Amino acid sequence: MSSELKLTGASGGNIILQGNDTITTDQTFTFPDTGGEIATKAGGGPAAAGYQQGAWTPVAYGGTTTTYTAQIGNWNRIGNTVFACLDITINILGDGSNSAIGGLPYTPNQSGSGSIGYWQNLATPTMMLFARVDANQNYLAISGRDSVGGYALDVTNYLGNATRILASVTYLTGDTTWTPINGATVS
Repeated sequence: MSSELKLTGASGGNIILQGNDTITTDQTFTFPDTGGEIATKAGGGPAAAGYQQGAWTPVAYGGTTTTYTAQIGNWNRIGNTVFACLDITINILGDGSNSAIGGLPYTPNQSGSGSIGYWQNLATPTMMLFARVDANQNYLAISGRDSVGGYALDVTNYLGNATRILASVTYLTGDTTWTPINGATVS
């Protein structure tokens, strides 16, 4: 099932879409439910960037014995830009990473950054945390500044039992299939 948006111009008037592209007669745009590109011309030609949104499950990267109290993730994709938010509370860290959160809905094809707006019960006292994704790595790396004025560290013990992290990250993906990975779903 797809939805349609119909733009109709007044007699003799134009609806400007972008730059020199105008519509002088009625034209129908089809928005596919599965994401991908939105066709703007019946015979091909330029297409608008596609849009998707959905849910994903953040995890302590690499963990098979980690248990959680909460794992909430939402994402949006416009073209090749992915914006992902997460709220994760670890019950028992087990064998999961203490400095990375995995399960991103698309693999980054270059580095991206984000923010960690809230944290609680970190394994290492910290005054500032940073979120980063690296090309071809399907996790959000956590780095920070310790409470005594140290420098940003890539590998430090941040995640532990009862840790809660709220974060968001924006990155680019090279994926052209419009099929999310790691069990992420399209809503």
